[in-house]
Amino acid sequence: MIRHIQKHLNRFFQGVVLHPRRGRYLSVVLLLLTAASIGATGGPHLLGAVLAILLAHEGGHYVACRVYGVSTTWPLLLPASPLLNPIAGTFGAVMIIRSPFPHRRALFDIGVAGPLAGMAVCLPVLWLAMHEDVFVPAVSDANVLRLGLPLAFQLVAPWVSAATPPPGMEPALGPLGAAAWFGLLLTGLNLIPIGQLDGGHLLYALFPRLAFRISRVLWWLSLGLIAVAPSWILWAALMRLLARPHPATLDDARPLGLARVLIAIVALAALMISFIPQPLADAWPTLLADLRDQIFLAMRAFTSN
Repeated sequence: MIRHIQKHLNRFFQGVVLHPRRGRYLSVVLLLLTAASIGATGGPHLLGAVLAILLAHEGGHYVACRVYGVSTTWPLLLPASPLLNPIAGTFGAVMIIRSPFPHRRALFDIGVAGPLAGMAVCLPVLWLAMHEDVFVPAVSDANVLRLGLPLAFQLVAPWVSAATPPPGMEPALGPLGAAAWFGLLLTGLNLIPIGQLDGGHLLYALFPRLAFRISRVLWWLSLGLIAVAPSWILWAALMRLLARPHPATLDDARPLGLARVLIAIVALAALMISFIPQPLADAWPTLLADLRDQIFLAMRAFTSN
């Protein structure tokens, strides 16, 4: 049964996703579905902001691939039900490279073009989000799921004159704030220097011989951070899944040059301000207390019956 499913999935992948003409049709269909799912989640402002960030990110990759003659699919946006992603209504986007990278310069430029292009759109959206002045009734931490914020939010906030919340109210993310948060989450995720992520491309382009060892060290560090917050269980699992040796380019001997090293520093700064260590502002004491309460309620319901 599993082999039968894998056979059909592989046939779809080869015959549709990677096919030059059919793959473009699929890209357009997914764009329309993703636009519908984002709009259903947060309305036109969220739709415009999220699509702008995603298309800028994937467009950066696509243009760089065209410059170097690297064959790739069109961007494939991934729709998500508001029940699965109530923040943005999408799981992001992917592009599939169909040919090898000619050299490390091409690998670096293609890898860095997406995150920097996406960040160039995400930061103005974040600035506009700071002026939304959205408020909701204040509730205790035990009754609401709070999002962890990246450093970019904290850097921009002091420069914005935010309105004072009315009595009994507290600030909340509006549509643009949700778009900026999700865009920064994707940027930080993609810039993690591991595997086939954008950050993994940059790491291999900079240190081809040490890239895999560095990614494994980062994975071990992520395991240690599980003690800080439960969110790191997800990060560690993701990093372990992606921590595979990066394939070589056709010419690994070609040097990068000083300019790309400086751009790598800019990419590192983008990672630092966009990465969200705790997408959900959770902690082990809170999680264990919630788990204890749920077990207690379940036991009461069981004994009452």
